[in-house]
Amino acid sequence: MPDHFQPAVMTVQDFSRWARLGRTRIYEEFNSGALKCFKLGRRTLIRRVDAEAWLDRLQQPAQEPNKITANRL
Repeated sequence: MPDHFQPAVMTVQDFSRWARLGRTRIYEEFNSGALKCFKLGRRTLIRRVDAEAWLDRLQQPAQEPNKITANRL
């Protein structure tokens, strides 16, 4: 068994410490759909796999928007 136990879910407060983000930014991520969460009773929880997937998406290079040239207009 590993020396450091990592729970399968995090509270918003746990995620805030893990990601070093404020609550406002976290809820913006929820509302945009970038970060998944679920409610269990009154608690908002984030699955660790969803948190790690969110972080992986942040590390991917941004796609450049399609450039429209004058010839295509």
